[in-house]
Amino acid sequence: MALIAVIGCAGLGKSPIRYFGDTTEVADLETPSGFRISPNEACDIIRARDGVKIFTDYYFADENNYYVLNGFRLDKSRWNAKKYGTMINGQTGEIYNRTTESWEPDPRKNAATQLATGH
Repeated sequence: MALIAVIGCAGLGKSPIRYFGDTTEVADLETPSGFRISPNEACDIIRARDGVKIFTDYYFADENNYYVLNGFRLDKSRWNAKKYGTMINGQTGEIYNRTTESWEPDPRKNAATQLATGH
């Protein structure tokens, strides 16, 4: 039984997700290998979708996607980032909608083409 516990714990440190930084740090970070979207652009994508926030976001990435975890959460773990964070495709900037289980377009493109509809 102890062997199973040791093997299970040994795999916890091998997550392909790594922490990149928070909102204040992403401007200075390099784009991960294989990505076309930089960490700073991921921050712009979140800002285009959500507007300005009072909480800091935390940026994680695996080999394909960014995971942006809202700073309001107390546990800023890699596991929470992957399970609850906003997933942004590192190639296209599309955002994964967990409710509809589909990819949505990069909101920066929509923000640049919206027309004013006020009266």
